[in-house]
Amino acid sequence: MRLIVAFRLTTLSYLRQMIPLFCLLPPILFAADKGEEDLLLAVRKNDVESVKALIAGKVNVNAKYRYDRTPLSFASDRGSSEIVKLLLDAGADVNAKDNFYGATPLSLASSKGYVEIVGMLLQRGASGRESVLIDAADQNKAAMVQMVLKAGKIDGDILSIALDKASKQRHEEIVAILKKAGAVPLPSADFRVELDILRRYEGVYRHESGRELTLSLKSGRLCLEEGSCLDAVNNVTFRLENDSGVSVVFDLDGERVVSLTVKEPGDSSTFKRVGAKP
Repeated sequence: MRLIVAFRLTTLSYLRQMIPLFCLLPPILFAADKGEEDLLLAVRKNDVESVKALIAGKVNVNAKYRYDRTPLSFASDRGSSEIVKLLLDAGADVNAKDNFYGATPLSLASSKGYVEIVGMLLQRGASGRESVLIDAADQNKAAMVQMVLKAGKIDGDILSIALDKASKQRHEEIVAILKKAGAVPLPSADFRVELDILRRYEGVYRHESGRELTLSLKSGRLCLEEGSCLDAVNNVTFRLENDSGVSVVFDLDGERVVSLTVKEPGDSSTFKRVGAKP
Protein backbone atom coordinates (compact mmCIF):
# COMPACT_ATOMS: atom_id res chain seq x y z
CA MET A 1 0.00 0.00 0.00
CA ARG A 2 1.32 3.43 -0.87
CA LEU A 3 1.12 5.78 2.08
CA ILE A 4 0.40 9.44 1.32
CA VAL A 5 2.89 10.76 3.83
CA ALA A 6 1.94 14.39 3.48
CA PHE A 7 -1.56 13.66 4.76
CA ARG A 8 -1.31 10.87 7.26
CA LEU A 9 1.77 9.53 8.94
CA THR A 10 -0.14 6.73 10.68
CA THR A 11 -3.53 5.29 9.86
CA LEU A 12 -5.28 2.14 10.94
CA SER A 13 -5.30 0.81 7.40
CA TYR A 14 -1.53 1.36 7.21
CA LEU A 15 -0.97 -0.16 10.64
CA ARG A 16 -3.06 -3.18 9.70
CA GLN A 17 -0.50 -4.03 7.04
CA MET A 18 2.64 -3.03 8.96
CA ILE A 19 1.86 -4.24 12.49
CA PRO A 20 2.45 -7.95 11.69
CA LEU A 21 6.03 -7.00 10.75
CA PHE A 22 6.35 -4.65 13.69
CA CYS A 23 5.33 -7.34 16.15
CA LEU A 24 8.07 -9.67 14.88
CA LEU A 25 10.68 -7.18 16.05
CA PRO A 26 12.42 -8.37 19.23
CA PRO A 27 10.88 -6.68 22.28
CA ILE A 28 14.31 -6.07 23.81
CA LEU A 29 14.08 -4.32 27.17
CA PHE A 30 16.59 -1.87 28.52
CA ALA A 31 14.76 -2.02 31.83
CA ALA A 32 15.44 -0.19 35.05
CA ASP A 33 14.94 -3.36 37.09
CA LYS A 34 14.23 -7.05 36.84
CA GLY A 35 10.59 -6.57 37.83
CA GLU A 36 9.92 -4.73 34.58
CA GLU A 37 11.62 -7.51 32.64
CA ASP A 38 9.45 -10.07 34.44
CA LEU A 39 6.32 -8.06 33.65
CA LEU A 40 7.10 -8.04 29.94
CA LEU A 41 7.71 -11.78 29.97
CA ALA A 42 4.47 -12.46 31.88
CA VAL A 43 2.42 -10.30 29.50
CA ARG A 44 3.91 -11.98 26.44
CA LYS A 45 3.15 -15.42 27.93
CA ASN A 46 -0.38 -14.35 28.94
CA ASP A 47 0.53 -15.36 32.50
CA VAL A 48 -2.31 -13.67 34.37
CA GLU A 49 -1.26 -14.75 37.87
CA SER A 50 2.29 -13.49 37.43
CA VAL A 51 0.99 -10.16 36.12
CA LYS A 52 -1.26 -9.86 39.18
CA ALA A 53 1.66 -10.59 41.50
CA LEU A 54 3.97 -8.12 39.80
CA ILE A 55 1.32 -5.38 39.89
CA ALA A 56 0.78 -6.10 43.58
CA GLY A 57 4.54 -5.72 44.00
CA LYS A 58 4.29 -2.20 42.55
CA VAL A 59 6.15 -2.92 39.30
CA ASN A 60 5.81 0.03 36.93
CA VAL A 61 2.95 -0.82 34.54
CA ASN A 62 4.07 1.99 32.24
CA ALA A 63 7.59 0.64 31.80
CA LYS A 64 9.03 1.39 28.35
CA TYR A 65 10.55 -1.36 26.26
CA ARG A 66 12.05 -1.30 22.79
CA TYR A 67 10.51 1.44 20.63
CA ASP A 68 8.80 2.73 23.79
CA ARG A 69 6.26 -0.06 23.78
CA THR A 70 4.47 -0.64 27.09
CA PRO A 71 2.96 -3.73 28.75
CA LEU A 72 -0.49 -2.53 27.65
CA SER A 73 0.75 -2.32 24.06
CA PHE A 74 1.81 -5.97 24.10
CA ALA A 75 -1.33 -7.16 25.89
CA SER A 76 -3.61 -5.28 23.48
CA ASP A 77 -1.75 -6.65 20.49
CA ARG A 78 -1.99 -10.22 21.78
CA GLY A 79 -5.67 -10.10 22.69
CA SER A 80 -5.03 -10.68 26.39
CA SER A 81 -8.24 -9.10 27.64
CA GLU A 82 -7.81 -10.11 31.31
CA ILE A 83 -4.30 -8.68 31.39
CA VAL A 84 -5.45 -5.52 29.62
CA LYS A 85 -8.00 -5.00 32.39
CA LEU A 86 -5.42 -5.62 35.10
CA LEU A 87 -3.03 -3.10 33.57
CA LEU A 88 -5.74 -0.48 33.09
CA ASP A 89 -6.91 -0.91 36.68
CA ALA A 90 -3.30 -0.41 37.78
CA GLY A 91 -3.00 2.90 35.91
CA ALA A 92 -1.57 1.93 32.53
CA ASP A 93 -1.44 4.81 30.05
CA VAL A 94 -4.25 4.05 27.61
CA ASN A 95 -2.86 6.41 24.96
CA ALA A 96 0.84 5.51 25.09
CA LYS A 97 2.40 5.49 21.61
CA ASP A 98 5.41 3.57 20.42
CA ASN A 99 8.08 5.57 18.63
CA PHE A 100 8.27 3.27 15.61
CA TYR A 101 4.83 3.60 13.97
CA GLY A 102 3.04 5.71 16.54
CA ALA A 103 0.80 2.72 17.33
CA THR A 104 -1.38 2.86 20.43
CA PRO A 105 -3.04 0.04 22.37
CA LEU A 106 -6.30 0.97 20.63
CA SER A 107 -4.85 0.88 17.12
CA LEU A 108 -3.16 -2.46 17.84
CA ALA A 109 -6.31 -4.05 19.28
CA SER A 110 -8.60 -2.72 16.56
CA SER A 111 -6.25 -3.86 13.78
CA LYS A 112 -6.54 -7.41 15.15
CA GLY A 113 -10.31 -7.22 15.63
CA TYR A 114 -10.28 -7.57 19.43
CA VAL A 115 -13.69 -6.03 20.09
CA GLU A 116 -13.73 -6.60 23.86
CA ILE A 117 -10.35 -4.94 24.31
CA VAL A 118 -11.34 -2.04 22.07
CA GLY A 119 -14.37 -1.54 24.30
CA MET A 120 -12.28 -1.54 27.47
CA LEU A 121 -9.79 0.93 26.03
CA LEU A 122 -12.52 3.28 24.84
CA GLN A 123 -14.20 3.17 28.25
CA ARG A 124 -10.90 4.27 29.80
CA GLY A 125 -10.59 7.26 27.49
CA ALA A 126 -8.55 5.96 24.56
CA SER A 127 -8.34 8.51 21.78
CA GLY A 128 -8.71 7.62 18.12
CA ARG A 129 -12.19 6.08 18.12
CA GLU A 130 -13.11 8.05 15.00
CA SER A 131 -10.46 6.24 12.99
CA VAL A 132 -11.49 2.91 14.52
CA LEU A 133 -15.08 3.47 13.42
CA ILE A 134 -14.13 4.43 9.86
CA ASP A 135 -11.72 1.54 9.49
CA ALA A 136 -14.26 -0.93 10.90
CA ALA A 137 -16.91 0.33 8.50
CA ASP A 138 -14.51 -0.05 5.59
CA GLN A 139 -13.42 -3.55 6.67
CA ASN A 140 -16.95 -4.85 7.37
CA LYS A 141 -16.45 -5.29 11.13
CA ALA A 142 -20.01 -4.81 12.34
CA ALA A 143 -19.30 -5.76 15.96
CA MET A 144 -16.48 -3.19 16.11
CA VAL A 145 -18.74 -0.50 14.63
CA GLN A 146 -21.39 -1.22 17.26
CA MET A 147 -18.79 -1.16 20.04
CA VAL A 148 -17.49 2.28 19.01
CA LEU A 149 -21.01 3.67 18.72
CA LYS A 150 -21.86 2.27 22.14
CA ALA A 151 -18.80 3.99 23.66
CA GLY A 152 -20.17 7.48 23.12
CA LYS A 153 -21.46 10.11 20.72
CA ILE A 154 -19.71 10.36 17.38
CA ASP A 155 -19.54 13.56 15.35
CA GLY A 156 -21.90 13.66 12.39
CA ASP A 157 -19.11 14.20 9.87
CA ILE A 158 -17.35 11.05 11.11
CA LEU A 159 -20.57 9.05 10.83
CA SER A 160 -20.96 10.27 7.26
CA ILE A 161 -17.41 9.27 6.35
CA ALA A 162 -17.96 5.82 7.85
CA LEU A 163 -21.24 5.52 5.95
CA ASP A 164 -19.50 6.46 2.72
CA LYS A 165 -16.85 3.77 3.29
CA ALA A 166 -19.42 1.10 4.09
CA SER A 167 -21.66 2.08 1.17
CA LYS A 168 -18.82 1.92 -1.36
CA GLN A 169 -17.90 -1.55 -0.09
CA ARG A 170 -21.57 -2.61 -0.03
CA HIS A 171 -21.47 -3.58 3.63
CA GLU A 172 -25.24 -3.40 4.01
CA GLU A 173 -25.40 -4.44 7.68
CA ILE A 174 -23.01 -1.66 8.65
CA VAL A 175 -24.83 0.84 6.43
CA ALA A 176 -28.02 0.05 8.34
CA ILE A 177 -26.28 0.37 11.72
CA LEU A 178 -24.78 3.73 10.82
CA LYS A 179 -28.02 5.13 9.43
CA LYS A 180 -29.80 4.11 12.62
CA ALA A 181 -27.11 6.03 14.51
CA GLY A 182 -27.91 9.14 12.48
CA ALA A 183 -25.40 8.96 9.64
CA VAL A 184 -26.31 10.86 6.48
CA PRO A 185 -24.54 10.76 3.11
CA LEU A 186 -21.59 13.07 2.55
CA PRO A 187 -22.12 16.03 0.23
CA SER A 188 -21.24 15.03 -3.31
CA ALA A 189 -17.72 15.86 -4.47
CA ASP A 190 -18.53 16.52 -8.13
CA PHE A 191 -18.68 20.32 -8.02
CA ARG A 192 -17.15 21.97 -11.10
CA VAL A 193 -14.62 24.63 -10.08
CA GLU A 194 -13.58 27.16 -12.72
CA LEU A 195 -10.06 26.70 -14.05
CA ASP A 196 -8.97 30.21 -13.08
CA ILE A 197 -9.87 29.40 -9.44
CA LEU A 198 -8.02 26.10 -9.55
CA ARG A 199 -4.95 27.87 -10.92
CA ARG A 200 -4.91 30.11 -7.85
CA TYR A 201 -4.56 27.03 -5.68
CA GLU A 202 -1.47 25.72 -7.49
CA GLY A 203 1.72 26.10 -5.51
CA VAL A 204 3.69 25.01 -2.48
CA TYR A 205 2.24 24.91 1.04
CA ARG A 206 4.31 24.36 4.19
CA HIS A 207 3.36 23.06 7.62
CA GLU A 208 5.10 24.46 10.71
CA SER A 209 6.88 21.09 11.03
CA GLY A 210 8.54 21.71 7.66
CA ARG A 211 6.42 19.24 5.69
CA GLU A 212 5.33 20.56 2.33
CA LEU A 213 2.51 19.92 -0.10
CA THR A 214 2.81 20.82 -3.77
CA LEU A 215 -0.39 21.22 -5.80
CA SER A 216 -0.65 21.53 -9.57
CA LEU A 217 -3.23 21.11 -12.32
CA LYS A 218 -3.36 17.84 -14.22
CA SER A 219 -5.99 17.37 -16.89
CA GLY A 220 -8.12 20.06 -15.29
CA ARG A 221 -7.87 18.60 -11.79
CA LEU A 222 -5.98 19.84 -8.75
CA CYS A 223 -3.46 17.15 -7.80
CA LEU A 224 -0.72 16.48 -5.28
CA GLU A 225 2.85 16.03 -6.39
CA GLU A 226 2.56 12.42 -5.16
CA GLY A 227 -0.14 11.80 -7.78
CA SER A 228 -3.43 11.79 -5.89
CA CYS A 229 -6.03 14.37 -6.96
CA LEU A 230 -8.73 16.33 -5.18
CA ASP A 231 -12.47 16.32 -5.90
CA ALA A 232 -14.40 19.52 -5.20
CA VAL A 233 -17.33 19.83 -2.81
CA ASN A 234 -17.47 23.58 -3.46
CA ASN A 235 -15.06 26.32 -4.51
CA VAL A 236 -12.89 26.02 -1.40
CA THR A 237 -13.53 22.52 -0.05
CA PHE A 238 -12.10 19.37 -1.65
CA ARG A 239 -11.85 15.68 -0.78
CA LEU A 240 -8.96 13.38 -1.53
CA GLU A 241 -9.95 10.99 -4.30
CA ASN A 242 -10.61 7.47 -3.05
CA ASP A 243 -10.49 8.60 0.59
CA SER A 244 -13.53 10.48 1.83
CA GLY A 245 -11.90 10.74 5.27
CA VAL A 246 -9.41 13.37 4.08
CA SER A 247 -10.56 16.84 3.05
CA VAL A 248 -8.71 20.01 2.07
CA VAL A 249 -10.10 23.49 2.75
CA PHE A 250 -8.48 26.59 1.24
CA ASP A 251 -8.32 29.83 3.23
CA LEU A 252 -8.64 32.99 1.13
CA ASP A 253 -8.02 36.66 1.79
CA GLY A 254 -10.10 38.14 -0.99
CA GLU A 255 -8.73 36.36 -4.04
CA ARG A 256 -5.36 35.66 -2.43
CA VAL A 257 -4.77 32.10 -1.22
CA VAL A 258 -3.36 32.22 2.32
CA SER A 259 -3.26 28.59 3.40
CA LEU A 260 -4.95 25.23 3.27
CA THR A 261 -6.11 22.95 6.05
CA VAL A 262 -6.00 19.17 5.77
CA LYS A 263 -8.78 17.65 7.85
CA GLU A 264 -8.83 14.03 8.97
CA PRO A 265 -10.91 12.20 11.58
CA GLY A 266 -9.88 13.69 14.91
CA ASP A 267 -7.12 15.85 13.45
CA SER A 268 -6.36 18.82 11.23
CA SER A 269 -3.15 20.41 9.93
CA THR A 270 -2.70 23.87 8.41
CA PHE A 271 -0.19 24.49 5.62
CA LYS A 272 0.70 28.11 4.75
CA ARG A 273 1.11 29.15 1.13
CA VAL A 274 4.82 29.74 0.49
CA GLY A 275 5.04 29.70 -3.30
CA ALA A 276 2.94 30.10 -6.40
CA LYS A 277 2.66 27.60 -9.23
CA PRO A 278 5.76 25.35 -9.22
